[in-house]
Amino acid sequence: AAREKVLDGFEFVANATRRLEILDCDIANLTGELVELGGRPHEYPEPTGYPEIGPDWQGSSNLLPRWKFIDDLVQDNISGVDVPWRALFNGPLPVTGHDWASNLTDRLLDRDVPIATLTALAQFMDARLNGVPSNPPLLTLLPHVRDLTSLILRLPEAQLC
Repeated sequence: AAREKVLDGFEFVANATRRLEILDCDIANLTGELVELGGRPHEYPEPTGYPEIGPDWQGSSNLLPRWKFIDDLVQDNISGVDVPWRALFNGPLPVTGHDWASNLTDRLLDRDVPIATLTALAQFMDARLNGVPSNPPLLTLLPHVRDLTSLILRLPEAQLC
């Protein structure tokens, strides 16, 4: 079935860094992250390679390290690996929570998310935007954008290719 393969650790890291347009980074530090995610190329003990079915990659022992990696990535906590937030949002910034959620899900995922998920993401961002002055600079919004990005990259839709 198309788009039902679960990303292995290497594919997950590559997909996240590509979606966030991280072009210039310390590859050694990203390679170190692969140890935690179980996706270092050519390291699987069987000649058939890493499994490609969901249960092998979607249990709590695999999802928690993925979520930690995403948090570290979007918070710029991986040495030598920085998300180019200004380049990602170099035009007019989205205004509403729905605009932010739609913009980021379109950028970060290959598939639509259920309307209930998009609504929850929009409500999350609207709550974060509450009390922020109108037309704030990206620097003011960045903590909220990082958190929304992290939530989106944790979704089941971000685990599949």
